[in-house]
Amino acid sequence: MEQPKHTVSVSALLMNEANEVLPLRTHWRSDTWEMPEEALRQGSL
Repeated sequence: MEQPKHTVSVSALLMNEANEVLPLRTHWRSDTWEMPEEALRQGSL
Protein backbone atom coordinates (compact mmCIF):
# COMPACT_ATOMS: atom_id res chain seq x y z
CA MET A 1 0.00 0.00 0.00
CA GLU A 2 1.33 3.43 -0.95
CA GLN A 3 1.87 5.92 1.87
CA PRO A 4 -0.23 9.11 1.74
CA LYS A 5 1.52 12.05 0.09
CA HIS A 6 -0.48 14.74 1.86
CA THR A 7 -1.64 15.08 5.44
CA VAL A 8 -3.50 18.11 6.77
CA SER A 9 -3.28 18.65 10.52
CA VAL A 10 -5.05 21.15 12.71
CA SER A 11 -4.84 22.03 16.39
CA ALA A 12 -7.17 24.29 18.35
CA LEU A 13 -6.86 26.48 21.42
CA LEU A 14 -10.27 26.39 23.11
CA MET A 15 -11.07 28.99 25.77
CA ASN A 16 -14.24 29.80 27.66
CA GLU A 17 -15.52 33.24 28.74
CA ALA A 18 -13.33 33.10 31.88
CA ASN A 19 -10.22 32.65 29.65
CA GLU A 20 -9.75 29.07 30.87
CA VAL A 21 -8.05 26.77 28.36
CA LEU A 22 -9.36 23.29 27.48
CA PRO A 23 -6.38 20.89 27.33
CA LEU A 24 -6.83 17.17 26.62
CA ARG A 25 -5.09 14.11 27.92
CA THR A 26 -4.79 11.47 25.20
CA HIS A 27 -4.86 7.71 25.68
CA TRP A 28 -1.42 7.34 24.04
CA ARG A 29 0.29 10.11 26.10
CA SER A 30 -1.37 10.20 29.49
CA ASP A 31 1.66 11.96 31.02
CA THR A 32 1.03 15.24 29.14
CA TRP A 33 -1.76 17.72 28.41
CA GLU A 34 -2.24 18.71 24.75
CA MET A 35 -4.43 20.89 22.55
CA PRO A 36 -7.28 19.15 20.68
CA GLU A 37 -6.01 18.11 17.24
CA GLU A 38 -6.89 16.04 14.21
CA ALA A 39 -5.26 14.90 10.98
CA LEU A 40 -6.85 14.27 7.59
CA ARG A 41 -5.00 12.06 5.13
CA GLN A 42 -5.46 12.08 1.38
CA GLY A 43 -8.21 9.71 0.30
CA SER A 44 -9.74 9.33 3.78
CA LEU A 45 -12.99 11.14 2.89
